[in-house]
Amino acid sequence: IPEVSIKEQGDGYWIVKIHQFGRRTQTELRAEIEKINAKKPKGVIVDLRKNPGGLLDTATSVLENFLPEGSTVAHINKRNSSREVKTDKPSVLDPSVRMIVLIDEGSASASEIVAAAMQDYARAVIVGKKSFGKGTVQQGLQFNDQSSFKMTIAEYVSPTKRKIDGIGVIPDKEVDMSEQDDVQLKEALRMLR
Repeated sequence: IPEVSIKEQGDGYWIVKIHQFGRRTQTELRAEIEKINAKKPKGVIVDLRKNPGGLLDTATSVLENFLPEGSTVAHINKRNSSREVKTDKPSVLDPSVRMIVLIDEGSASASEIVAAAMQDYARAVIVGKKSFGKGTVQQGLQFNDQSSFKMTIAEYVSPTKRKIDGIGVIPDKEVDMSEQDDVQLKEALRMLR
């Protein structure tokens, strides 16, 4: 399964679908965004619907394509400490290119980190349905009998310290999905045009 797929919509509009946040996403996406940027796009839609998330490092590398170097990605809060995760590469996509991020109830974890940061920096308009609401970091322990135990060790919040866990990311424009038609994508394209 590809982690990233790109589709040109014509007239300078592009759809970047991120299926999951894995190791390949980091390298695959940056190269694709460089190609899109070279074509002087009018608008880009990042589709995070039904994306269950993945690695925080990958969410950071995704945001490095769109936000200025040194932008806060999230705050990770542990019991006795807190740290800020920031981008450390220059952005790829021209900041004048308008963006929309699509989310739904299946967008979780790293997807929510990306959507929340894009919303906090007003870099993209968020369209769709409220996301899943998983804002915690787990650590897994494997036992000799092959059973395992997952323990929550931290919570992450958005750059402006908005809580995600149990709440989700609320879209700027809520659009219901239809069985027959991708009305969310159609609305996103309409808004960009």
